[in-house]
Amino acid sequence: MDLVQLVYFSHIPAGGAPVDIAGILRSARRHNARQHITGMLNFRDDFFLQLLEGERDAVNETYSRIIRDPRHWNVVLIGYQPAVQRIFPAWSMHWVADVGDIREVIMRYSASDHFRPDKMSFDCAIAFMQGFAAWGQRRSADAGAQLAAGM
Repeated sequence: MDLVQLVYFSHIPAGGAPVDIAGILRSARRHNARQHITGMLNFRDDFFLQLLEGERDAVNETYSRIIRDPRHWNVVLIGYQPAVQRIFPAWSMHWVADVGDIREVIMRYSASDHFRPDKMSFDCAIAFMQGFAAWGQRRSADAGAQLAAGM
């Protein structure tokens, strides 16, 4: 298998309809599961940042479809590279809900506290997604512990 990783960012169209993240995730997860694509999607401050991982032809076809999708404007490829293994092997499309203050995560990978994937390198974008996923898992674990403790 010819495994690759692709990272891109895009904007939502100016004056467009509100973003239906749930619909995008349902569609992406269905498609990606059929194509054996994994990855992560981030949306914040009118930017999408996404990692796609999988077989070269499947990732290329998916990215081509995203470029033509009217929900994305100004799609920009940050990086594309062969991979030895997947970063998010269990996630057809991981999503961390945009809850709470994520400035601590953003500031580790950005020059400001604003989400600006247009200023990220490929390696930085990958590290941000890994850090954001870990942050989301910690927040979920903390919320579960609080519920268990009766808080």
